[in-house]
Amino acid sequence: MNLVTGNRLHYYNGLAVHLRHNVMRWHPNTRGFGFQADILCLVIDLGFSYKEIPVTTVEQRRGQSNALTFRNFLSVTHTLIEIANRRLSNRLYRPR
Repeated sequence: MNLVTGNRLHYYNGLAVHLRHNVMRWHPNTRGFGFQADILCLVIDLGFSYKEIPVTTVEQRRGQSNALTFRNFLSVTHTLIEIANRRLSNRLYRPR
């Protein structure tokens, strides 16, 4: 993900706190598990600052994960393409 985005984040789908105005103005164009990475990369590309805070997680021991499905694979692929396309567009067309 860092290769596609050009960022150096440790985790893209963690618990992020955003300004309400930013989320309403630049809502992600994706669905599924990639929406958090999309909005995070978008506001970082726009020059907003961020701070990563490490959090200890507890893994779920029972039940099944719904993350590894074909539909979610397509969703995450769509998100990666959107982020890469936005990054390329910014490099080509953003005034310097």
